[in-house]
Formats: sequence, structure tokens, C-alpha cells
Amino acid sequence: MVELSGRYYDGKRTLSSPARLRRTYDGLILETDNLPPRPVSVAKVVQLATTLSITFKEGGKIELPPDTPLRRLGLAPLRKK
Repeated sequence: MVELSGRYYDGKRTLSSPARLRRTYDGLILETDNLPPRPVSVAKVVQLATTLSITFKEGGKIELPPDTPLRRLGLAPLRKK
């Protein structure tokens, strides 16, 4: 199991909390301090200058350090912005 830490923003971008994104045999699991662990599907991955932004189909996004090893999460290469 691979786990990476970052900041989660809800779909309205009003709430921010520490979060962990894990790769399990069942897929990606998002866990935050405010919500129970839940499966998520990735809609978009964007590499910005100071952060890596992963937006979820279910809403919300997680921001990770820019040098996050995406391949360890089983995600496709980035779309640079």
C-alpha cells in the first residue's frame, strides 16, 4: 500500500484539511480529518509550479508536493499547466 499526504479541498474550495491518498488493491482511497475514508476516481491531474493538483470525479481535490511520485499511485503522466 502506498500513502501520500497533502491538503484536501472540498468541491466549493471553502474547506481545507490534511488528507492522505492511498493506493490499495481496491483503488484509490482518500482519507481526511473531516471525512471517513472513501474510494475516489481521478478526473484530472495537473502539475503546477509549486504543487501537484489531483481533482476527483466525486468532487473536491487534493494538493500534493510537486515532486510526488505519481507512478507509485498508479496514475498516468501529468498534463502540465
